[in-house]
Amino acid sequence: MKKLLLIAAAAMMSFVAQAETKTYTDDLVVTINGESTDPQQTTVNVEYLENGNINFSLKNFTLGGEINVGNIVVEDLPVVHGRRFDSFLFKGDITITAGDIEGVAEDEYLGPIISPIPLKLTGKVSDDKLYVSIDIDMTSTLGQVIYVSFGTDFPEVPVVSTKQYTDNLVVTINEESTDPQETTVTVEMLENGDINFVLKNFSLGGEINVGNIAVDELMLSEGHGYKTFSFNGNLDITAGDIEGVAEEEYLGPLISPIPLKLDGKMNDDKLYVNIDIDMMSTLGQIIHVSFGTDIPATYTVTYVIDGETIATEQVEEGGTPTLPEAPEKEGHTFAGWTGVPETVTDDVTVTGSYTVNKYNVYYMVDGRIIYTEEVAYGSPIPNFTITPQSDDRYTRTFEGWDGEHYDTMPAHDVTYTAIISVVDGIDEVVNGQSSNGKYYDLSGRRVQRITKAGIYIVNGKRIFVK
Repeated sequence: MKKLLLIAAAAMMSFVAQAETKTYTDDLVVTINGESTDPQQTTVNVEYLENGNINFSLKNFTLGGEINVGNIVVEDLPVVHGRRFDSFLFKGDITITAGDIEGVAEDEYLGPIISPIPLKLTGKVSDDKLYVSIDIDMTSTLGQVIYVSFGTDFPEVPVVSTKQYTDNLVVTINEESTDPQETTVTVEMLENGDINFVLKNFSLGGEINVGNIAVDELMLSEGHGYKTFSFNGNLDITAGDIEGVAEEEYLGPLISPIPLKLDGKMNDDKLYVNIDIDMMSTLGQIIHVSFGTDIPATYTVTYVIDGETIATEQVEEGGTPTLPEAPEKEGHTFAGWTGVPETVTDDVTVTGSYTVNKYNVYYMVDGRIIYTEEVAYGSPIPNFTITPQSDDRYTRTFEGWDGEHYDTMPAHDVTYTAIISVVDGIDEVVNGQSSNGKYYDLSGRRVQRITKAGIYIVNGKRIFVK
């Protein structure tokens, strides 16, 4: 059982350790003393490691196809990931090993004889393209620096706009900070949405001139009220352009490339950057640089009523929202806002609601309210009818309601007045109507029966009774 477990573990470790290798074939050009060889088709391997770094391998490198140098291999190179390509940078002594060209003995390779050799390697790599620049310092052996280029550089992304931010810069070394120094940082906005970050003529406390810290093609990520960017890798610091300071007086180029970590936040008005420069191998310390002050996160508070956004508000983290005035809504009263946070810690939607108003409908007869009902706005108005009482003299008929007609309740009280027609015997005669067996005297009063002589109205006609 123990043996099986060891075999399984070994197999798993072998699987984890596997790495992807990509092969790139392109033209390689060697330049010595300003003279370049003809382009020579060459193959370079890039091995991607599990830790995110790479191994770079240029095998059987020759000088102009005549002097066999050997294999240039740099292992475990840190990689900085970008939108278009990943970049890597190395500067240090390496040992060039013998190649495996058929018919060439190991002792015929120049590299192993003169190793270790100071070498600087700069590269950019994508899925289908590799560009590498190699400076081989052979001043101590051949009295010259050999420049090697493989492939062609990636085209630059056009700059569409430039922003400059001026704020205080503070340098902290061994927990001691310099006085704030007013400094200007340039941010170039690129066509693809990335930025170039440029801090020119950086110095340590205004005394030691370091040079220019420039990082190209930094990807922006959306934050809350700002955009963020970061870099973590080796960086070349170039000489600045301070009047009266020679190039060789800048510290940066002398000790480059330098491990550098940069984190930043930016919006239209403000830039905040922290830079850690790892100078452990040269000065035995890490230099911390801060520019500006932190940009607080802001979140969007969205105010919604009836499914529609009526307002939005940007609130700093930990702040409280300022509730807007709700719009008026006919027939309704605003009830308030259903999700208001005490403090804002994220984007949030606040919902407003209304309560429907109720109004009275009045039904009146002869100036008196005979019926009333409370009805919600927009609800159907209740139907109400009356049957007016007739008497001996008058016949009363309900003809309807006087008042503006509404199918549903408007945003106000409604009053309806009954329309009642009144008809007596005289009206029936005048109008030619039948009284249907009813008897009336000449005053129009109805009588139950005729008991004495006189003139009466019967069935809408005048009759004389003796």
